[in-house]
Amino acid sequence: KPLPFAHNFSKAQICGIILDGKINIVNVYRSPNQPKDEAFAFAKYLMDKLPKESLILCGDYNLRDWNSIDRFPKEERQRVFVKAFEQMKLTQHVVEPTHGENVLDLLLTYTHEKIKEN
Repeated sequence: KPLPFAHNFSKAQICGIILDGKINIVNVYRSPNQPKDEAFAFAKYLMDKLPKESLILCGDYNLRDWNSIDRFPKEERQRVFVKAFEQMKLTQHVVEPTHGENVLDLLLTYTHEKIKEN
């Protein structure tokens, strides 16, 4: 069934489903041209509205300068997402570049153990 939230951002889209009432799968697309103020609002929206458990968050975030291991995005409108992921205690599982040297497509969960338990 669809997740019970929706918001219309001009440069981002979000959709999700709940599987068996247990696992929330949320897919996100964020334009690389998303304005800074909308990027902050979108990151806050993700932190405030996403389910806090049994979450699989995936999609194209267009975080060009972030490879999730040894580099941090240079642009503030990109860093806000990395900070949001850290505050939400999400683990990023894609470690190989998905476009050039960058990891644009992400797969995030709370922990490996939590997904295994479900």
